[in-house]
Amino acid sequence: MFTVNTYKPQRYQNILVVDMVKVLWFIPSPRDFQLFKWWVEKVDFIDKLIVKYKPSHIAYSEGVNFFLSKDYDYMLINTDDILATPYHVQLLLEDVEKHGFDVIGGWINFDFNNPVGYRYASLTLKPPRGFNPKNPLSIHSASQYPHLTIRELVTKNWETPFLKVYFNGLALTMIKRWIIEKTGLKPFRIIRDRYFERGIMYDLKLSSDCEALGIDYYVDLRCFCLHFGKTLEFLKVGKEKPYTLFIPAKGEPVKLN
Repeated sequence: MFTVNTYKPQRYQNILVVDMVKVLWFIPSPRDFQLFKWWVEKVDFIDKLIVKYKPSHIAYSEGVNFFLSKDYDYMLINTDDILATPYHVQLLLEDVEKHGFDVIGGWINFDFNNPVGYRYASLTLKPPRGFNPKNPLSIHSASQYPHLTIRELVTKNWETPFLKVYFNGLALTMIKRWIIEKTGLKPFRIIRDRYFERGIMYDLKLSSDCEALGIDYYVDLRCFCLHFGKTLEFLKVGKEKPYTLFIPAKGEPVKLN
């Protein structure tokens, strides 16, 4: 029913987009943030799949199935609590076109909601302390993650913008097709709390799967995106009617369900 739209040479302000790889931007969106919506609307040079108001394990499954049903080369993914601009998207497109990364993403601040969390990036070079990939209960606190500080990231004299990492919190991240085929983007754990049943820690599961598969996981240090922090109170799953929207590059939105 749908054809894959490659992004064509055009300019968005100072952005030059070239026709190289086929990308789907998958956005699981259980909340409504106007700032996020405005920037997403400005990215009209790649296909987008926006899954609204669905529990994460359902949304991710739907996104993966749609992606694999087409001939995309890469999935670009981030959730609606991470603010990315067209320039961020273009930067990662250039990275995969020029260097062919298997995984390349941006990086984000950890949290805004406590006096300690805002100092850290959701970025680690090593797995969390006590982490066992086969035991979903091995992660019980954010303090287990050896987060880098934002200060060290912005003050170090880096030789290259590309940093090999273990974990980037699944900030705006480009993932090659074969990895999606191999991993399926599964959650590390399914929980049921006062909100609803949902999958969590997709970011950690992807990092663990990449390490197990021998995949180098990189971030582009130039690609800092704003993370809104803990926003569970803004979840609209079960409160709004769920739907899925496919928006082809330079095309009109199509409501899938």
